[in-house]
Amino acid sequence: KRDRKKAVVSTQSTGEEELQEQVTTLVSEPGVVGAVCLNRQGLVLCKEGNVADSLVYSISLLAKHASSLGDTGPVPVTCVEFNSHKILVKQTEKVVFAVISEAA
Repeated sequence: KRDRKKAVVSTQSTGEEELQEQVTTLVSEPGVVGAVCLNRQGLVLCKEGNVADSLVYSISLLAKHASSLGDTGPVPVTCVEFNSHKILVKQTEKVVFAVISEAA
């Protein structure tokens, strides 16, 4: 029983490491200043760069509202543009990704 428990913990760590790698890769792209990955309940799984804690809750709500606007097809990518930056939000079956970039 103990070995199974260790295997589950190991698998979860690998999944989180993969998410962290994706977020880190996103932030290394030109113009990207921050990225965050949340679970569907809004809990931060990983984040890099300039992502204010107050923004995380809004990203979670935005993803939920955007998914309720459409049909049963794919969940949309939502873009919110400000003068200084823009935020792209995509919700998948298990997680929500957000990328904060400089305004074009």
